[in-house]
Amino acid sequence: MLVHGFTLLDLCAVSCTQIMRYALQHMEERGELKAQPKQRRWWLLLLVLPYLGLCFPQMYARATPALWGFPFFYWYQFAWVIAASALLGVVYWKFKE
Repeated sequence: MLVHGFTLLDLCAVSCTQIMRYALQHMEERGELKAQPKQRRWWLLLLVLPYLGLCFPQMYARATPALWGFPFFYWYQFAWVIAASALLGVVYWKFKE
């Protein structure tokens, strides 16, 4: 669908850009944007662990050991859902300080 020569996707991109620019401008005015120390960046590496843990299904695509009747393949992935949530919480907490 064209609106004044722009597609809906173009209009959305422009709108998102303008919204982000507006938000960043007001965050700078209120002093909410702070330079992140390099020490905090290391905490971001924790977010790589779920990716690495699930990136290679050849390592966990098996039935044993089963946990409460669930094959390893299923409960391993579900354990990473819980672990990833915990890791996100830790990283958020460290960045919020």
